[in-house]
Amino acid sequence: MITVKVDVSPDSKLIVEYTWNLFCKHFDIVYSCANESYDLTIGFGPDSDIQLSEDFYNKLHNKDYMWKSHFTNSPIVTLDNGQPDYLSSAFYLVNCVQELKSTDIDSIGRFLYQQSLQNHFNCVKKDLVSGYFSKLKDSVPTLKKIAYSEEKSKFFISHDNDTFHASFLQDGFWALRNGRFDVILKLMTAEALRNPGWINLDKIMDINDEHGIKSTFFWLVNKGNTFLKKGLKNADYNFDDSYVQAQVKQVESRGYYNGLHKSISKETYKEESERLSFTPIANRNHYLRLNVEEHYNELDNANIDLDFSLGFAEHYGFRNSYGVPFHPFDLAAKKTNKVLEVPLAIMDTTFHTYLKTPRKDIANLMIDFLDENKNGKLLSVLWHNKFFTSYKFEGYLTIYKTMLAYFKQEGINPVDQNEIAETYKNH
Repeated sequence: MITVKVDVSPDSKLIVEYTWNLFCKHFDIVYSCANESYDLTIGFGPDSDIQLSEDFYNKLHNKDYMWKSHFTNSPIVTLDNGQPDYLSSAFYLVNCVQELKSTDIDSIGRFLYQQSLQNHFNCVKKDLVSGYFSKLKDSVPTLKKIAYSEEKSKFFISHDNDTFHASFLQDGFWALRNGRFDVILKLMTAEALRNPGWINLDKIMDINDEHGIKSTFFWLVNKGNTFLKKGLKNADYNFDDSYVQAQVKQVESRGYYNGLHKSISKETYKEESERLSFTPIANRNHYLRLNVEEHYNELDNANIDLDFSLGFAEHYGFRNSYGVPFHPFDLAAKKTNKVLEVPLAIMDTTFHTYLKTPRKDIANLMIDFLDENKNGKLLSVLWHNKFFTSYKFEGYLTIYKTMLAYFKQEGINPVDQNEIAETYKNH
């Protein structure tokens, strides 16, 4: 147990206490706050054991959120004397402050990776915050003497069920281009029997069972074109249809998990949740589309405990430069949200659609990234059901299995959504 005095202005105190708590949870440090008989101080003054940048907090209060206002040559806040302010830097990064009030969004409302600090500083593959926390701990004598041993990373697997029937057209075009008329006949028969190849959840679970994985499947309750943009679609299935409900029940019966895949719609998270045939505790947004100013409050209103939406579609890595689940902080309301955010690290469509990475290179790129982050992280991976199939997406199943083999070799163990909720509930 250590005792700390937070000596900052009242309008900054909740932010500082939030970040200090995040730091302490990261190292399992037990602490209390006091104004007398304390072990260390956190404040704006040069005599503080942990000195903070008062300029940083003034900019936050004035709603100056742009990363260019806070960082120059590197993604770290500095004091007037040029020394690093690790705690303030961590707050900014963890909570995606660069996205607040930002107009750097794409045609469907997603914050652009190309305009992010992660792109500018070429640091998207790094967990900067964990590194800053370690440097802060080593720089303060009272903290440095506290023993801590970093554990192996763990991994979480999930699957978004966006489409079942598109196999007829997409695999069909592949077959036509490759002269595989036998495949075309097979696809036609499967579609007529309402058993297309992309309804493959049983096969996915068979593979995951071999590795002790109990993954989560996310479901869309809205079908067809969205209200935003031509060509932008939600599900190609009706969630209430009996064959879809049979899949939902199969997931539950095998000890796996179902979650909400919030669609592109005008409905709230709560309204969509109530249309499911189960009560979800987990969510991921369709297309990874979210507005951080609204997203977490809406999840809290829907009583959803876990969110897995925080990732860049355009690049693998860490959208908030942190590889650990956390409770976000609402700057406008000066409060911590109830929902636990689990940052997304890897998604199959990032390589296929956005980076257009040659398939022969994907496994090595993924393993290089995972190898850099094999300690102290929770590595969240999204692999859509269609990427477990042959024809158009041939090769991606092998990539998936290569990743699982790497995890096993390195002693990186799987966790399910319930284990995440229990382990990180106080973070």
